[in-house]
Amino acid sequence: EVASSRGAPNGVLEKEKILRTALVAVSKRMASNFNCAFHLGLMYFRSQMYTKAKESFKKALENLRAHRSKHVDERRWGTMEARTMSLHAQCCLYELTAPGTSPTEEHNPADIQEQFVQATKIDNMQPDIWNNLGLLHMSLDKFEGARMILQPILSNFTQYNDAICNLGLSHLCSSELSEAAKNFQTVILRD
Repeated sequence: EVASSRGAPNGVLEKEKILRTALVAVSKRMASNFNCAFHLGLMYFRSQMYTKAKESFKKALENLRAHRSKHVDERRWGTMEARTMSLHAQCCLYELTAPGTSPTEEHNPADIQEQFVQATKIDNMQPDIWNNLGLLHMSLDKFEGARMILQPILSNFTQYNDAICNLGLSHLCSSELSEAAKNFQTVILRD
């Protein structure tokens, strides 16, 4: 009957804060742990703390590359490296497109594109990386370039709704309303 002051966490935000605090503590104790740095980056990313997320993903990449061994499956290692590189680049992209920001040395669209391209060279079968590259083009008002990236994704990953939706957005921004409507209808009908 007596309520404890140290009861279970009530809300999602409180649970997330506890998990983030635990990950920060573990990352300090185990500085070379890839998984800890990666998941901490994801927590910051989800909370829209992109600068901290970038730092965590950068640390995760360093840890992954430093502890690469011959015992790790080469394909799995490449997937982990490409995913981490893509998330780092995504943080840079979100910082670049935030209101009130302008291109800087760290947030240069060409450098962000190069990060995505490097990730695709490591693992070109992750549609999220290509989708993010398309989003970068859209953020720079290069809608035709975005379509040139998004359409091939759909030939390999026909059920990838994010790319279909973003393709629709690129058509909409180019005033190609009938093409945009087709893409949006496809996504809506699948949902």
